[in-house]
Amino acid sequence: MKNCIKMEKIILVKPMKIFGKKIIGRYKRQTIIPDFNQHKLEKAKIAIVGLGGIGSAASIYLAAAGIGHIRIIDNDIVSKSDLNRQILYSEKELGKKKTTVAKEKLSNLNSEIEIEAIDERLNENNFGESFHDVDALLDCTDNFPTRYLINEAAVKLNLPLFYATCREMSGMTTTIIPKKNSLHSLYFSHSS
Repeated sequence: MKNCIKMEKIILVKPMKIFGKKIIGRYKRQTIIPDFNQHKLEKAKIAIVGLGGIGSAASIYLAAAGIGHIRIIDNDIVSKSDLNRQILYSEKELGKKKTTVAKEKLSNLNSEIEIEAIDERLNENNFGESFHDVDALLDCTDNFPTRYLINEAAVKLNLPLFYATCREMSGMTTTIIPKKNSLHSLYFSHSS
């Protein structure tokens, strides 16, 4: 043992701007990524539509990352068949509104952010007011009529749209950024 040399690992980190002491703790690991801007995340406001398998997982990660305001929109209740893939819920929440459960759990995960829950099904009368003040939309829905409304809102409001879906063992994601790679309409006309 007397011939052993003590080695220490030295990590050089590029200096960064610090926007409050909380970055030193909670967000330390992501802020060491070059050119990462935690301040942008803290100021961001995103709407997540659909709190099923993809929406529940996405909401957890966005809350943990420190998105400043997350609006969650769903009108479903937690059922037993959800529990094998919707990781935000447990047996204790069976029969409860997904938005109520999600708001409580996400707030407990990160008390430094704001969670707004809307327990409604999107329709032609309410979709505009649900998105008028957000920076981006995350479509995690499981039906085409709602997807059409979200897409229409993204086009009209010039908002980035992050779309994710899965079925059985397949999944698909798409990111559409207005004026960079946007489409007039993500889906073919649904009126024909």
